[in-house]
Amino acid sequence: MLYLYLIIAALVVLCIPYIRVICKRIQLLSKLEKLCKVSYSFLDMFLPTRFSRGFVIDDKYTVHIFTAYKRSEKIYLLPESWRVEKRLRMVGVITIGTQSWYTEYRSYPDYIKEKADNKLLLFNPAPHSIYDGDKNKIFGLNEGDKILGMEIVTASKLIEKIIKKQESTTR
Repeated sequence: MLYLYLIIAALVVLCIPYIRVICKRIQLLSKLEKLCKVSYSFLDMFLPTRFSRGFVIDDKYTVHIFTAYKRSEKIYLLPESWRVEKRLRMVGVITIGTQSWYTEYRSYPDYIKEKADNKLLLFNPAPHSIYDGDKNKIFGLNEGDKILGMEIVTASKLIEKIIKKQESTTR
């Protein structure tokens, strides 16, 4: 019985980053639902992937969400592919506290490559650092910068932008 409790505890600890992502996503979509007409699917809420298929806000913006499972990850957005540097902790008798980096390369999904107006890239939750490798130079990306034809936005700024648009249309 003790082994069962240890296995359950280990699974819960391993799932903490995914639980965090799902909670952040639920908070964001519930706020957006209160503010405006949002069309999203069940999978957008409970199936966090690196790049979501996107949802539409008030028939104006298409928002793709990029998910960082852990804040310590470094994300490199390159012209043809993207990569993630993950910090791995080695635990053992000799390697207590030793850290190493693991790099994972991936290609962009087709729905990210499509060109469209008013596409936003939302980092929710945001990674520790994001780099643009498009110009053969790696530098940090900030809100308002464009990458892959999409404007980068954070959740709080997206909500502010929607509130300002609603206030300007009611005047």
